[in-house]
Amino acid sequence: MTGKEEEPEPSRLEKLQEEIEELEEKVEGETKEALQKARERLGDYRAKEEGQ
Repeated sequence: MTGKEEEPEPSRLEKLQEEIEELEEKVEGETKEALQKARERLGDYRAKEEGQ
């Protein structure tokens, strides 16, 4: 024995919480990307309208 205790396996709840955090980060990134694209499209539309 080395005197070290083994880390307990994450519980089912802890695993789910980690998965939720990962999904939240993914959704946040996708949302930011979608908003940026929408802003660009709106800017292009407004520029086009002003040019007429």
